[in-house]
Amino acid sequence: MNKFINFIFVAVAMFCLSAFSFLNLFAVTEDEKSKLAERLHVPVEYLNICEMFYDGMDFVYEKMKNADDSVRQNGNYFRLIQPELNEFFKSEGRELPGYVYNADAQATNPEVKVYLDRLRNVKPMNLKSLDSYIDSLGIVNQDAKANLSESQAKIVYGASCVQFASTVYWMGNIQKWLELKTKK
Repeated sequence: MNKFINFIFVAVAMFCLSAFSFLNLFAVTEDEKSKLAERLHVPVEYLNICEMFYDGMDFVYEKMKNADDSVRQNGNYFRLIQPELNEFFKSEGRELPGYVYNADAQATNPEVKVYLDRLRNVKPMNLKSLDSYIDSLGIVNQDAKANLSESQAKIVYGASCVQFASTVYWMGNIQKWLELKTKK
């Protein structure tokens, strides 16, 4: 198990080197955000989902830092992330757009499921760089736009933005989360 974690850490670290400019996604200029949205084939406002995800994960991390030892040392904090994110959004009066929540509900819709499955198969460890990861997500979004209704395509856009934000977040933060487990 330790070898597997070390392998994942090394793979993520190598991938991070190619992703440095996106690790602080929200320190980029509006022009850079527009270019990223264009490459992802999503409207630029969908990048707000990424920012909300980052804010939420920072909130959850701070909460987990102060959690009791049994939560941290057993790694139980990973299963608590989603409920804590929901609490954060509620406490901040922020809400993820409905199409993000609809991704789970729409997973049973065969037309949408095809694209959500394609997104799940875009894995950063299988690609040579963050650029190819972004381009791969963009291809799925572009195909969704061409082949689905607008409301269905929005679900795919939202899911791809959450996936992108999560990937970039974990590339820059996995080590501090793993250190929570050993914090005394």
